[in-house]
Amino acid sequence: MIHKYRLNGYRIVMDTNSGAVHLFEEAPFLMLDYLEKEDCVPETPPQDMLEALRGQFDEKTLTQAYAELRELYASGQLFSADEYEKFASMMTNAPVKSMCLNIAHDCNLRCEYCFAAKGDFGRGRMLMPLEVAKKAIDFLVEKSGTRHNLEVDFLVESH
Repeated sequence: MIHKYRLNGYRIVMDTNSGAVHLFEEAPFLMLDYLEKEDCVPETPPQDMLEALRGQFDEKTLTQAYAELRELYASGQLFSADEYEKFASMMTNAPVKSMCLNIAHDCNLRCEYCFAAKGDFGRGRMLMPLEVAKKAIDFLVEKSGTRHNLEVDFLVESH
């Protein structure tokens, strides 16, 4: 499984199972739209992908871009297998003993070069509503089982 998104002019692709993060050029980034449902990179490019992208890119660009995708796939850095799925049946229910609440999504520095869009991550400065915090604490108590000592950390997202 991959996550792809654009941020501050970058085309970012993350392979969730391997943890690999890539910066892509436009052609391979767009090619991924035709591969996600397959969750792999076949040896030959899908015809519908080539037909759709031929109007935007020349043949050499498409060939090189697809070769790069194949290389990442072969090295286990794109659409990698979920190696943890086989352990899912071993998981047991356990009581919750701690919780970290991100109560403020803000930074007072406002640096122009900040990867987080001057500290608000492009979504505006936010504080956790009191009702959400209360519900989180209620969840912790409800799911703590017989534990008597619980831990709550309060995080202010800044850098």
